[in-house]
Amino acid sequence: MINFVATHVNNSLSFDAPLIEVAKKDDILNATFHWEPEFIELTRGIDKVTRWAIRWAIHSLRPLCSFVSDKIALLGDSTHAMTAHQGSGAGQAI
Repeated sequence: MINFVATHVNNSLSFDAPLIEVAKKDDILNATFHWEPEFIELTRGIDKVTRWAIRWAIHSLRPLCSFVSDKIALLGDSTHAMTAHQGSGAGQAI
């Protein structure tokens, strides 16, 4: 078994698709055709993309101008956007 995570950036301002869906082999190959030959070879070797090959739409936000408004101040991880799988700050705070 081989497990890998890949990130493909799409800087489009609109996103009209499900936030989470099963990845299709052709979509993976089309998004990564310019990557290293070893990755392409590995991806082409996939006979069947199972229900575990998931594509996540991960969104990011522009930084805030200020972290303080009246009597409210944002601290720690609340001061920046983060991807769904990077909640380590909350875990470290506990």
